[in-house]
Amino acid sequence: MSTLHRAEKIVLAIGSPYLIEGHDLYTSPSIGIAVFPTDGETGDVLMMNADAAMYHAKSAGRNNFQFFDVKMNEVAVERLSIEHSLRQALEREEFCLYFQPIIDVARGESLRSRH
Repeated sequence: MSTLHRAEKIVLAIGSPYLIEGHDLYTSPSIGIAVFPTDGETGDVLMMNADAAMYHAKSAGRNNFQFFDVKMNEVAVERLSIEHSLRQALEREEFCLYFQPIIDVARGESLRSRH
């Protein structure tokens, strides 16, 4: 049985509702898959890459699985870089707030805040 077929069976099994004390309990599995040796040669690397794939599965929606792809690490590094830049900008107080009214000219309405 292929890894793909097993992952599909697991998602179907875990994603099916469970009846507990008269109530249906729904779960939505998100599975990340890393394959030895192409995605890593140690347990730590395989777990790290499977974790990255799992987060991609979560962002893709419910009852999903994803195989690890090297691009997933590139996306993670890019996100960390952006987060680091934003944190530095906050510390340096490089952000400023501008209030701009939102107006519907046809209706003569505006969006305001109450304070």
